[in-house]
Amino acid sequence: MRLVAHTGPGGVRVELRGTVAADGDGELSIVLAVLLQEHGCVVADLGRLGGVGPDTVTGLVLVLVDAVDAGGGWPAARLVVSCPDAELRATLAATPALTGIVLAATIEQARIRCGERPHRLSAQWTVDDGPSSLARARHVVAARAREWSDGGRGWDVDDVVMVANELLTNALEHARSRAVLRLTLDGDVLEVAVRDSSPRPPDLRAHDVRAPRGRGLQVVQALSDRWGWTPHDDGKVVWARPSGARTA
Repeated sequence: MRLVAHTGPGGVRVELRGTVAADGDGELSIVLAVLLQEHGCVVADLGRLGGVGPDTVTGLVLVLVDAVDAGGGWPAARLVVSCPDAELRATLAATPALTGIVLAATIEQARIRCGERPHRLSAQWTVDDGPSSLARARHVVAARAREWSDGGRGWDVDDVVMVANELLTNALEHARSRAVLRLTLDGDVLEVAVRDSSPRPPDLRAHDVRAPRGRGLQVVQALSDRWGWTPHDDGKVVWARPSGARTA
């Protein structure tokens, strides 16, 4: 698959042409993410795709989702997909991973809907072991939690930041490698997840006021409605849903 970009008074439109492998295309996602970062909103035109089989659809979804994540998530990265093929549009609309991306039938409709908020929001950042990196992570989490709280939703932003900071600190300390921080809002459920390369399960220690360290997961548990972890092939994901989500 290749990308052809067009800029003009109507904003930025990119044509996605050809086909893509089922495992996506990292370079294409990066180019699209850069355009999102530079222009805020981008219309992705699928009108000139090649044969659209199951592998192409899977790869296309990965390209689009990875681009929005790398661009910093909504509202920093607003991607609207113009898909004139009704069958393909229905398939994409039924794909849970794409509920964070707005779909339209025409380019004109897509441009009109550039400011529309998707039902599901997500953003992802890679964080390394350093004070400045952790500080930036806290900043972006706070910004997204505030931006996503409109429409009657609300959280204690400080609590969300604290949960993210403790999960990141644990991951960086024990895995001794970079961690991937992901923030997701699905309906009214806000989730913070951190992926690292350590297969060791998280260790929730008994409360000890004399212990100088080891209270991170105690803090996460106290500030969250639920938390848990999921193993994967090269490490684990530890996630938490901070308390306080509410609707007006």
